[in-house]
Amino acid sequence: MKLIFIACLLFYYLITRGVAKTILFFKPRLFTKRLGLVFMLAGFISQTLAQTIISISPDKDLYITAGSIFTLGGLSLTPSSAFTMRDVRVDRSATVNHTLPTVYVSDVYHFSNTGDPFSGLIRFAYNDADLNGLDESSLAVAIHDGSRWDKEDVGSHDATNNYIIAVPVSGKAISELTLTEAFAILPLHWGLAKAKRVGNQFLIEWETSQEQDISHFSVEKSSDARNWTTVITPIPARNTFDKQHYSAIDPAYTTQQVYYRICERNLNGRSSYSAVIMIAGQKEELQLLAYPNPAQHSFILRPALTGGNEIKSLQLFDAHGRLVRAWKSPLQEYDISSL
Repeated sequence: MKLIFIACLLFYYLITRGVAKTILFFKPRLFTKRLGLVFMLAGFISQTLAQTIISISPDKDLYITAGSIFTLGGLSLTPSSAFTMRDVRVDRSATVNHTLPTVYVSDVYHFSNTGDPFSGLIRFAYNDADLNGLDESSLAVAIHDGSRWDKEDVGSHDATNNYIIAVPVSGKAISELTLTEAFAILPLHWGLAKAKRVGNQFLIEWETSQEQDISHFSVEKSSDARNWTTVITPIPARNTFDKQHYSAIDPAYTTQQVYYRICERNLNGRSSYSAVIMIAGQKEELQLLAYPNPAQHSFILRPALTGGNEIKSLQLFDAHGRLVRAWKSPLQEYDISSL
């Protein structure tokens, strides 16, 4: 047994150093069917010595024929069409690199780059000790494609032999794989949220990605960032994994400092919030619009901002500060033809 272990260890060392790769890839199609066993052994040894299961250099190709089973530790890939791996390292650890704020098993496979998209079957074997309290009957394969997490539908599940087979995927880039709860909703990814004054109203904008099972959005408003009131709802979610841009108008204008935040409501009743947006207050000054300017016979005067800013009376002075005309009540148009 010691001799077998040493031989396997030496073989793995040659693979990682690129020596044995030349032999493996000399006739890749002939060696494909044997690679599963070879790399299963390499995976076992690497778990003992390090976390890297396999490393393929940029100048070498690992060609896997359609229907062949390629095994990496407890992960097996069976491509439906020929699949090539190059310039990639596969590591195995207990934690994800990309945040997944749902419970997942303590067994994660990391691919150093996504490489060619994969189509076919994914089989994930697990240990009961790695479940982290998850219900074994509700597991699903979660895949990060380099930009977001997706959960794959379960094709079959063997709780006795501890493995999950996902429904065949098509053209899937793989950055990380693990198991999580099938019914857990993957989190919404909030993007930039902002608001600004536009005339006599507020424009609120926000961005999202990875929307899944989202019911709607609501815009909430506050004067102190502690007590919130919903001012705009519902804004239907689009439930797409692509980047989305939303906007809403709040007509309830004020010159005071104001805060906004966006609330998203899931179909299961849960919710999350965007970052809080603050709009600084403005000085309350009566801003007037006079036109035409210059005026010859008459002019019209209007407040630039409404909401209490109404003209009560008007006095007109010349360049020397002398009062030349006064109106005790507002008019639609002010006559200056006699001046």
